[in-house]
Amino acid sequence: MTHHLNHLLDIMPGYAYRSHYAPAWTVEWVSKGVETITGYPTDYFHLSPCHTLHGLILARDKAYVTQVIADAIDKSQPYSLEYRIKNNQGQTVWLSEQGLPIFSPSGQLIGIEGYVSNISEQVIAQKEQFDSEKKYSLLFRQMMNAFILLTPVKDASGTVIDFRYE
Repeated sequence: MTHHLNHLLDIMPGYAYRSHYAPAWTVEWVSKGVETITGYPTDYFHLSPCHTLHGLILARDKAYVTQVIADAIDKSQPYSLEYRIKNNQGQTVWLSEQGLPIFSPSGQLIGIEGYVSNISEQVIAQKEQFDSEKKYSLLFRQMMNAFILLTPVKDASGTVIDFRYE
């Protein structure tokens, strides 16, 4: 069963992980999809405790991510969040993460597990749509004059009976 699950996770477009919680955030396990999103191979995170998934998060998003996960741990519930990382090429990548805290039978926090997907294309498309709507809204609010183009609609005898707005 484990082999099949690992194979399934390896072909998913994102990556699954299991890591310790703060302050170390060390990675116990991460699927191969991490390389596609971050540019780093799975061994990068396993070979050094200094290399963490949390360490890739942009500084301005890190406090938010940490707080959402801390709240989920306090409430023993799953979490969902969106944030940005820098990949190994220095590019900003938008991620969506669904995760949950993992507890031992005695209630001790073991770590966190989750699934992360790249949502950069969706975020860029939403921003472009917002910018376009803002641009056209501004255009119509600032418009001092307007024009209208009417096309006459004629009956069978050629008499104008109405107008069509173009």
